[in-house]
Amino acid sequence: MSTAPVPRQPPQPQSPAPPDPPPAVPRASEATRLLCAGTYQDATYRDRVIEELYLKEHRIAAPALGHDAARVLAHALRARREELGWSAAVLALWAGGLPLSGWLLTGPLLAGLVLALAPARRGGQQGSAYRVLVLAAGHLVFAVTLAVLLGAAFGAFSPAGTGSSYDSSSSYDPYAPYGDASAYGSSDGTSDLLDVLFPVFGGGGVEPWRAWTGLGTLVLIALCAAARRDRFARVFAGELSPDHFADPADDPAEQADGERFRRVLTRIRREQHAPLIMYDEARPFLGAGSAYDTWVLAVELRPDPDAAQQPLSNRAILEKIRPLLAQLRVPAEHAGPAVRDRLRRLEIDECVFLPVEGLAGRDEAPYSAAAFEQHRDRAVEEGGERRRHFLRIRVGGWEEELVVTVFVRVHTQGGMLMLEIAPHVLTPVRPGFRDADREALRIRTAAPAAKAAAALAQVPRSAGP
Repeated sequence: MSTAPVPRQPPQPQSPAPPDPPPAVPRASEATRLLCAGTYQDATYRDRVIEELYLKEHRIAAPALGHDAARVLAHALRARREELGWSAAVLALWAGGLPLSGWLLTGPLLAGLVLALAPARRGGQQGSAYRVLVLAAGHLVFAVTLAVLLGAAFGAFSPAGTGSSYDSSSSYDPYAPYGDASAYGSSDGTSDLLDVLFPVFGGGGVEPWRAWTGLGTLVLIALCAAARRDRFARVFAGELSPDHFADPADDPAEQADGERFRRVLTRIRREQHAPLIMYDEARPFLGAGSAYDTWVLAVELRPDPDAAQQPLSNRAILEKIRPLLAQLRVPAEHAGPAVRDRLRRLEIDECVFLPVEGLAGRDEAPYSAAAFEQHRDRAVEEGGERRRHFLRIRVGGWEEELVVTVFVRVHTQGGMLMLEIAPHVLTPVRPGFRDADREALRIRTAAPAAKAAAALAQVPRSAGP
C-alpha cells in the first residue's frame, strides 16, 4: 500500500453552525400522507389497517416510527365509508334495473360475477392461465349480452305483433322445406339466441323499452364509476395534497363522530410514540422494520493502573455513548450552512420493553411518565431477559419514508461488558402509493372521451366484490 503526502490546506473562514432542523412531525410526514393515500387505492391494504387497528381493539398498537398510524386509520375508515356508499348506489341500480329491464341485465350481472372470480395479480406477473381464462370468459359473456341488449333495444327480439324480422308480404318461408314453422320457434322475429342466453323469457320476445331500461341502467352505473373516480381525484387535490395535509387539525378524516373512533385514536397515539413498549416475545421489535445484522459484542474489562478507580455501571457507559452519538448531528467544520445531511435529524432516546403476556387489558399498560421512569431506572442496571432497556437511535430519510433505527443495550457483569446492537430498517412505502398524486392528476386532466371510456370499463366489474 503506497502513501502520498497531502499538502497543507489553507485555513478556511469559520462558518456559522447551521441551525438545528425542526423535529419531524409524524402526523404530517410524507410517509403518513402516502400511507393515507394507499387506503383509497388498495382495498386489501385498507381492510388490513382497519382489522389490525380498529376491529382488534384489544391489541396494543406497535410503535410507529416516522408516521402516525392513527391518522392512517382515520383515512382508512373514511375511505371504507365512501366505498360502501358507492357500492350501495351501484347495487341499488342493479337491483332496480333487473326487474325493470325484464331481467335482461341477468347476462351482464353474471359476467360481472365471473370477472370477480379471477384471482388477483401477484408478484408483478400477469397471472396464471386460469386467471386469463376467467377474465376472457367474463368479458366475452358481457360483450355478447351487451350485443343482445342493443339488438333488443332496436327491435331485433320484439314479441309477436310489435315487429318482425321478416317481411310478411314476402312469399319466401325459410321453414317451408322443413315442415311446420311452429316446430322451430316463432317466425315473428324472436331469435333462438335470446332463448339460449335468457331462458326466462320462454321465447316470448322482449319489448324494446325494457332493453333501453337495461342500457340506461348500465349508463347510470358508468356515471357512478366516473363520479367515484372524480371523487378520488378531488381527495388527492384537497385534504391529501401536500399543502393541506401539513395541517392535521384541518383533516376531515379525523373529524368523524363516534365514541369508539375517538377512543381508538387516543389509544393508538398514546401507544405508538411512548417510550414504554409493550412487546410480543415472538416479535419484540415489531414496527421498527426489518432486522439487519444484529450482533453482540463481548469485551473484557481491565482496570487502568494509572487512572483513578471508579465504579462502572450500565448508566455510566450509556452516558459516555450518548454524547458521541449526538456529535453525529454536527456537520463538517467547513461544510457551510447549506449542509442537508440527514444525520442532523438523528434522534436519541431511551425506551423500556415490557412483555405484554399476562396483561389483563389494554388500559392496564403503565404508560404514565412516573411508571416509565421507575421501569427505566430498574431495567438499565438489572440486565433482565424480559424487561429490557435500550438506547434507541433513529434517523429518518426521504421525508420519513426510510427510517433506520438502532437499538443499543449495555450490560456489565463481573469483568465483562456486553454490548447488544440491533439495527432495523423501515423501507419506503409501496411505489403505487407514491404514484397517487400522478394518477389523480391524470384523472383530473383527462379528456372527456378518456373519462367516459375509463368509466365504461368499470361497468363489467361493478357487479362483483
